[in-house]
Amino acid sequence: SLQRHRPSNGHRLLCLAGFTTAPVTVIFGKFWSALIRLALRCLRRLRATSAQCPLLESIEMLKLVCIALLGLVGLSAAVAAVPEVTKAVTPVRKPVKQVPVVKPVPPTPAPPVRADLSAEQLLVAEKVVLGAVPCELGAKVVVKQDSSAGRFLLEHARQTFHMEPALTTTGAIRLEDPSNGVVWLQLGNKSMLLNQRLGKRLADACVNLHQAAIATAMEHSKAPSLLDGEPPARPPAAPQAPASR
Repeated sequence: SLQRHRPSNGHRLLCLAGFTTAPVTVIFGKFWSALIRLALRCLRRLRATSAQCPLLESIEMLKLVCIALLGLVGLSAAVAAVPEVTKAVTPVRKPVKQVPVVKPVPPTPAPPVRADLSAEQLLVAEKVVLGAVPCELGAKVVVKQDSSAGRFLLEHARQTFHMEPALTTTGAIRLEDPSNGVVWLQLGNKSMLLNQRLGKRLADACVNLHQAAIATAMEHSKAPSLLDGEPPARPPAAPQAPASR
């Protein structure tokens, strides 16, 4: 009874074939599955008689070997029939060079055409004092000669103005920048920088060495006021009429 229940070699191959049926079916399809199922069916029929007759067991082993050989032949044929999967070659894209966008350069505006200065303006230009002029509150104004005769460059607070002389009725030296509305007034004792468009003074109490000397002289020779001077002369009295006798 123990020999009857002992698993034979055919039984072991049967179990191995049954274990490998599922993954082989997935890989190689219906051909290999049908072949294994046929071998299993034959082994099941011969299983009952293999224990009683050793010859039948030998025949069973021979059949299993033949079936295995046929399976290997079919397997090799199936593998040969499977087309090789060629990987799609992805073309390597070369980096596209980015062409810098050239922005159009706006045309340079032509400098405004300046009218020729008159002889009177040239005479005023000769009286302009050049150089750096200190002002109140730490400000500073620098007056320079321009490339053209009679015109000046005035620098203040990192700004440059193109000045030209203007005629006045008071005798003060006046320089103007018509494009910005800036006016430079040079008086005897001080100078000042104005902005007519904004209506305010950009710099005040600007005094150079020449103006400082004039201001000192004016302080020492003050004009007499009404309180300190002589009293005004009285009007002459009207002549009296002669007394009658």
